[in-house]
Formats: sequence, C-alpha cells, structure tokens
Amino acid sequence: MFDRARLRLTFLYTAFLAVTVVVLGAALYFASRYAFDDEIDDSLAESRSEIENLSNDQLLATLGLGAQAADDPILGTEELEDEDEGEQEPASLEPGIFLVLTTEEGRVVANPLRVELEDLNFSELVQDLGEGEHVEEISGDEGQFRFDTSLLPGERVDADEDFYLHVGRSLAPRNEQLDRLLLIVLVGGALGIALSVVGGFVLSGRALVPIRDAYDRQTRFVADASHELRTPLAVIQANNEVLLRNRQQSIDENLEHVTAVEAESEHMSKLVGQLLTLARADEGQLELSRSEFDLSEMLRELARDMAPLFESRELDLQVELNAAAVSADQGLVRQVAMILLDNAATYTPAGGVVRLASDRTGRWVRFAVSDSGPGIPLEERGQVFDRFYRVDKARSREQGGTGLGLAIAQSIVELHGGSISLEPADGMGSTFAVRLPVA
Repeated sequence: MFDRARLRLTFLYTAFLAVTVVVLGAALYFASRYAFDDEIDDSLAESRSEIENLSNDQLLATLGLGAQAADDPILGTEELEDEDEGEQEPASLEPGIFLVLTTEEGRVVANPLRVELEDLNFSELVQDLGEGEHVEEISGDEGQFRFDTSLLPGERVDADEDFYLHVGRSLAPRNEQLDRLLLIVLVGGALGIALSVVGGFVLSGRALVPIRDAYDRQTRFVADASHELRTPLAVIQANNEVLLRNRQQSIDENLEHVTAVEAESEHMSKLVGQLLTLARADEGQLELSRSEFDLSEMLRELARDMAPLFESRELDLQVELNAAAVSADQGLVRQVAMILLDNAATYTPAGGVVRLASDRTGRWVRFAVSDSGPGIPLEERGQVFDRFYRVDKARSREQGGTGLGLAIAQSIVELHGGSISLEPADGMGSTFAVRLPVA
C-alpha cells in the first residue's frame, strides 16, 4: 500500500515539476523573443525615422544612387552626372541595419550593402503596408529578416514614380540566441525532471515515514486493544459457562467464578474508559476546564489519599513539594500524577522508596515521581509511552494494568502545552518528570 502511494506521490511531484518547467520555460522563451523583437523593432523604427529626415542628396547617397548613370531607366538622375564634387556622404546606420528600395511589384531598385535577398518577396511587404502593417518578417533561402516598410515618394530620389523603402535586419543573431536559450531550457528541464524523479522518490519516502509509523501504531493499537479485550471476555465467558452448568448450586458455592467475572468486568470497564480517553485526545475532543491552583497543594492531597496504598505494599512515600501556581485542568493533572504514583507503587518492591517532588524553574513548574524499583532497560526506554507497553507484562496484567496509563498521561500533559519524560538514571529506579507552564 505504501509503496504504491510512494510511486503515486513521486509521479505527481514529477508531473507538477514538469508542468512548471514547461510553463516557465515557455514563458522565458517567448518573453525573450518578445524582448528581442521589441529591440529590433525600435532600432528599425529609429533608423527609418533618421532616413526620412535625410536630405534628398544624402538619401540618394545612402541608398547608393548618387552615381547612377544618366540613362537609368527608372531614376531620372541626368543632373547628377556633373556633380561629383558636391556628392553627399551616406548616412551612418546602426550595426546590422541595411536598406532596400523596391518598386510596388517588389523589384529591388537599391541594395547599397548588397545583402543576399534574391528570393525574398518584397511585394508582400508592400501589400501589408497597405493594410497598416509597418513591420513584418519574411523568410527566404538566405535566412529570416525583419523589415520596417514605408512609402518613399518619387521626388525624394528624382523619379517619376513612388518607391518603397525597407529598413531591415537579419534575424540570425536573434534566432541563434533563442536556439541557445531553448537548448538550455530543454537540457536544464530534462535534468531537473530526472532529478525530480529521484528527489521525489526520496522525499515521498520520507514524507510517508510518519504516516507509516502512525499507521503501524494504529494497527498495533487495534491489535493490542483486541487482545486486551479478548482476555477478560474469555475469562468472563469461561466462568459463565461454569455457572450455567452449576445452576442448582448457590452463589456461595461458585463465589470464585462470580468474583472472577466481577474482576474481569472491572478490568474491561477500566480499559474501555482509557481507550475512550485516548480516542478523544487523538480527535482533539478532550476538553480542558482550566483553573489556577497551587500544584503543590494538589499533589500533597493526592499523596495523602494514596498513602494507604503505599503502606499496604510496604513502600516509603516521601514528599518534597514547593509552592507553585499553574493554570490547568486540576482533575486531569491529578490523573497524571496518580498514574505516575500508581506505576511507581506497582513496580517498586516491598521496602522500597517512592519520592514525589515539585519545584519551579523559570516559567515552568516541574513535578517528578522517582522510585527505587528495578528501573527500565535502556533499550526499552523509548517505548514506555507507547500504548499497551508494559515493562513486566505478566506482572502488570496480574495487577490490573492495561499499559495505557503513560500514554494517557502524555496526551494530557501535551494538551496543556507541557512535556513528560523519563529522565536518565545512573543506577536502579526510574524518574518520570512532568513540566507545565506556570500560571
């Protein structure tokens, strides 16, 4: 189940990243292309404006028409053949800009920089100009070009007909940069997606760790709860069968079986109550009735109430409490302290010592229960707050333990914003410490 979920998460992560890479790559590519074209259009428009502001003689020189023969069939330049001494210098253009002069039919009249343009259809540019388009792209065998086209009256070049001036730039540099950008995007995107597959597989595995742990704990919890309920139910059923077989006998004659049914019923009732408490805590439905009270006074009263239990087990209960006020649910905090004291009484052999202490450190109030029992093995210390965990399973079961006490205590303490821990011990015994915020 989790392997399938891990693969699904990896696929979704990779698909999301792939879509992101495609969208960002496309946006970057077209934004760059727009920026390049915008820069090209600005340079073409600026050059066209400069050309239009030239004098007729300088325009002819710039177009390379200043030395036209007198019998030119298109341009009437007879008056220029004796004016070499006053010939104008051609205007300087931006690098990459070139000029082309054509007729309405698209025939090239002037191409001063002799750019290879034989296969370009300039008549399309003339037609687009009639539709209001100034800047257009056309392609041919020699490459792709962008032109800013405008009408050039014939009198500007001493001709009887109008011409069309095309200010152009080759798009080869732009295309080269766009191709390089596209290659970077494709290679980078492919590598990113490949890495995302590996990274997604690793990250999804890590993301599923707490879910897997929670699922395992829940499964183990259900199994343990079923086991804990099965045992008292089996005992109750077995004793009831004996009672049914001995219907003619009195209760006194079957007192042992009746007592066993009662004991197991009480154990099962306690277990069900604890399970409900944990379920409410897990769902966040364990409500707190906060009030401000002196923790030391509450603990002193609890120690007094539980003193007979310790006396019956021949245990010495020592109390060392310092006054400290907390704002908490007094009943629930009392339950936590009772769980810790009951555990200490259960696992401490006769003649041992149990110590209850409290003090205040900074903004925390701490109370701890220590015992002189056998302690908890180092390898099992991380499991003491697990549900249904018991250090001595057989002994706890005989004394009515369910293995839920510390789990309930932890839920209550954390609900108050505090912490509970098993402190390191150098020798025998255990110390459970609870920290709660001061009032």
